[in-house]
Amino acid sequence: MEVPRDLSVVSVFAESFGRTFAVPYTAIDTGCATVAARAVELLVSRLAEPERPVAREFVDLVLVDRGSSGVVA
Repeated sequence: MEVPRDLSVVSVFAESFGRTFAVPYTAIDTGCATVAARAVELLVSRLAEPERPVAREFVDLVLVDRGSSGVVA
């Protein structure tokens, strides 16, 4: 079996962590620092205003192609 000819490998982790692997896996960058900073902002605003509605936000994630995913036929 050969990647990406027979099997695609895509993982989810921080892009900086992915650069440490010997095998170059394609990954969805989790944006840990951005997500953590936004979570703290939301927490602080909720502590300041406990009646504030719960916030739910989507984070734009980035696909970092390192060649371990193939084309779907």
